[in-house]
Amino acid sequence: MLAFSHGRTITPGIQYRPATDAHPTGRHAVNKRHVAHTQFVQLLPKGQATPTGAGSATPVGLTASQVRQAYGVNTLTFGGITGDGSGQTIAIIDAFDHPGFVDSTNADFVNSDLHKFDVAMGLQDPPSFKKIDERGGTNYPAANAGWAGEIALDVEWAHAMAPKANIVLIVADSANTNDLIEIGADTARNLPGVTAVSMSFAVDGGFAGEDYYDQFFTTPVGHAGVTFLAATGDNGAVLPAGGTTKQAAYPSESPNVVAVGGTTLQQNNGAYVSESGWSGSGGGISNYIAKPAYQSSVSQSSTQRTAPDISILADPNTGVAVYDSYNNTNGWFAGYFGGTSLSSPLWAGLVALTNQGRALNGVGSLTGIDQTLPRLYGLPASNLHDITTGNNGYAAGAGYDLVTGRGTPIVTTLLPNLAGGTYSGYTFVDRDNSKTYDAGIDTPLPGVTVYDDLNNNSAMQATEPSVLSDANGHFTLDLPGGQTYTIRTVRPTNYALTTLAGYSSQTAYGAFDIGSFGFFPTTIGLPSGQPNAVTLRLDASGNTLQVFQNVPTTGTPTYAVDKTTLANYTITINGGDGDDTLNVDLKYGNPLVSAASFVFNGGTQTSTDAAIVIAAAGGSAATFTNPGITVSSKTLTLSGVEAKRFTGGAGNDTLTLSSLSTNVSPAFTGGGGADTISVSGGTYQPNADVGADGTAVTLTTGAAK
Repeated sequence: MLAFSHGRTITPGIQYRPATDAHPTGRHAVNKRHVAHTQFVQLLPKGQATPTGAGSATPVGLTASQVRQAYGVNTLTFGGITGDGSGQTIAIIDAFDHPGFVDSTNADFVNSDLHKFDVAMGLQDPPSFKKIDERGGTNYPAANAGWAGEIALDVEWAHAMAPKANIVLIVADSANTNDLIEIGADTARNLPGVTAVSMSFAVDGGFAGEDYYDQFFTTPVGHAGVTFLAATGDNGAVLPAGGTTKQAAYPSESPNVVAVGGTTLQQNNGAYVSESGWSGSGGGISNYIAKPAYQSSVSQSSTQRTAPDISILADPNTGVAVYDSYNNTNGWFAGYFGGTSLSSPLWAGLVALTNQGRALNGVGSLTGIDQTLPRLYGLPASNLHDITTGNNGYAAGAGYDLVTGRGTPIVTTLLPNLAGGTYSGYTFVDRDNSKTYDAGIDTPLPGVTVYDDLNNNSAMQATEPSVLSDANGHFTLDLPGGQTYTIRTVRPTNYALTTLAGYSSQTAYGAFDIGSFGFFPTTIGLPSGQPNAVTLRLDASGNTLQVFQNVPTTGTPTYAVDKTTLANYTITINGGDGDDTLNVDLKYGNPLVSAASFVFNGGTQTSTDAAIVIAAAGGSAATFTNPGITVSSKTLTLSGVEAKRFTGGAGNDTLTLSSLSTNVSPAFTGGGGADTISVSGGTYQPNADVGADGTAVTLTTGAAK
């Protein structure tokens, strides 16, 4: 005996699967590849081998409110807004017509099966319901009893999960894969606004060459993201002719499709009790499709696609009520509907809810292959009910299994995390060393890669989510929720990263400002067509390197950066075609910080580029070599620089000349004190100012003139 919370106790009868296939005629007789079946079964009253045709005047089976409550749909919110599918469109692909389903703009919609289902279930009618043929028109094929039941099941229960989503029903000319997929699925994915497509049909066990159809389960260029979902089958794991492993049905095992398996749901007045894997749930290891990257954690096969990906209610023993006037004169089927044909539209509704949450968060709908499927496998197990019992030819167990996949949804946790969060900031040149982006002061840096460092190794892999900052330096990284992430940036050429080396946190639903990535230019190119003056100096604290480019040192520096940031970087200043001067100002210490390397390239002018050391007031020491300048053991390498100068201060300044070329005579201007020139090689001609300061000239080697 099976007791259900609506109060009716029945003795199960026969699980009945109606004939649904129609032999294709005309062009389809020539082009037919494979004929698909519906994937629903019905639990008939005891002693009844086939439906009577009368049906029931009242619903038989679980109600919309019971299923919604069991999985948590009834309490789903996104930032305080009810999750109901608003703004989304679900496409449902079936074969043949059902005259009981008419457009919501049709005056007879109030007599339609969908409206009567809604009235009985306490649901609002969808904002829009539209029925089209496989080409997008209204040349509907004839009705078929088996497919009519499928249509009623699919439309009503996708709507029950996402009541405010629009629904488009596509009725294919026949049950062959050319009509259902090559034409029907192609029409579905190109319909404006469609973000979820449900396919409750399949070829049991798949077939060789099935991957031809995978191309139709993708998002068209320029279209909002589309997720395709398909029933895995109602005959358990099936061994195809010539196959070596039992597998799910096609198209569910396409790597571009979310494969939806089935469970037996136990609930009490809508409260979730437990689930087990349904024996009819299609699943297994594909004989034809290679293992996709998003299944890297799945151990059941090292080389092949496995199914299902996820599951939800399917067992007709715990099945749902369906209003189908084509097959039942009293409207309601007098038994329970189930099968993975139920599972697929239920999950299509959940995808619509997820995409509603994403729209509220300001991002586009999920694409199946790039987002939905990787996220379903990447989210923590706590987002799902792990179904550990049941057998479809394979045994269910802890973690991923070939009966129920990763499990069934805990909607209030899974859907917000599946929708994910947006993590935004700026990539910029941190001119003022403030560590934050200051509009009007800092310079946006476009085209910088920001990524989620999944393995936390500080190196971006192709499989890691990434985005480029835009022309304004702004980036928005779209990530799933419910997992720990570390956001990093790929350092652009000629820049040192100054802020936010890696931002780690737990993701959630919503929009977050993670902070921004600041950079310091390690290569500074000076303008052409003019003389330029650049001064390197530490600030008064001695901790910040300041760069003044064609601005007075009494003003705001052009760039500023913590000197510790420059570890292992080379700072290069490239002159233009004018007379360029680089000043190394020792006022507050040595700006040639010990952890970095410095290079000054004079440029292409034919006159004089100069490198000048400006001594501190208390006295300084510098060494001029060929081709550089050294201060406190740190060297500034020079290239194309015609003049070197040392400008002394009031203290005792020392200029050491080491291994200079013959007759190279750097200028020394003493500023007072006991200044010293030490020559350790080459020939030096001192200037008159040395004597005026009364300094001593010490010759260690070479000759002074």
